[in-house]
Amino acid sequence: MAVITFLQAINQAIIEEMRRDESVIMMGEDIRRAIYGATAGLLDEFGEKRVLDTPLSENGFFGAAIGAAVVGMRPIVETLSSFMWVGMDQIVSQAAKMRYMFGGQASIPVVFRATMYYGGGAAAHHSDRNYPMFMNVPGLKIAVPSCPADAKGLLKTAVRDDDPCLFFEDGTLFGVRGEVPDGEALVPFGEANALRRGTDCTVVAIAGSARESGVTTLTLSLARALAQAGKKVALVDANMDDPQLAERLGVSVCAGWDQTCPVRWNWTKCSIRTRPYSVREKDVSLCFDPTKPWASSPPAKASRS
Repeated sequence: MAVITFLQAINQAIIEEMRRDESVIMMGEDIRRAIYGATAGLLDEFGEKRVLDTPLSENGFFGAAIGAAVVGMRPIVETLSSFMWVGMDQIVSQAAKMRYMFGGQASIPVVFRATMYYGGGAAAHHSDRNYPMFMNVPGLKIAVPSCPADAKGLLKTAVRDDDPCLFFEDGTLFGVRGEVPDGEALVPFGEANALRRGTDCTVVAIAGSARESGVTTLTLSLARALAQAGKKVALVDANMDDPQLAERLGVSVCAGWDQTCPVRWNWTKCSIRTRPYSVREKDVSLCFDPTKPWASSPPAKASRS
């Protein structure tokens, strides 16, 4: 089991998946020069046909990647979280909806790797942590790893998935080292890490707020403070952002979500951090799947406990 950095884990995942499957290609701005480090060595090994430098036009090359995915390729797109606004229509109106628009006949195996820079003077246009907004878009899968092992395992899983995945990489973690298992070591979607178990309260974190790094020890400090106060604290690294977070963690980690404290570096409202407090109210929704009639998912009655 090797000890490598978060960024090296990303690089290893890309190289291994490109060796494994010739349909995997890499796209992005200045990736041949590997300015950010994650694409180091790709051009020498895989050549210009599979390592594509793109123009400064996210709306254009996001759309090109989605089109390539529909016809059988598996593109990995490198970008910044703040630049996803420029290609928003391609992600939300095309990638997320194509499977449904085509009656389930199309797969869109594309991964958008979005680096999040913040806390280092990058200014407002380069400091977005916008993954909660995309969580609310049906058809997208959102991964937000917090350690090298999860970064590598989740990225490999995303590349092999047949749905569009947004893979948010916390820039404050790039130099963080951690053990990464040898071999495949895929990390399945939807399985969070229970870093500590407890029955009194649950601290749920994601990305840079979940692990000890050079920028943040907030979550660990909070858990330790509660433990010193005599509370049996559960500490959870979510690693994915989705509306079912509370449902898939609540039973196994903590007795209830009334004493839940979500910790994350993003907006305070309209994000997953508000979700645990509403799980006692059932959502009323209709099935959005062309392969199933809406009647197979009858709306539940909204109720309060």
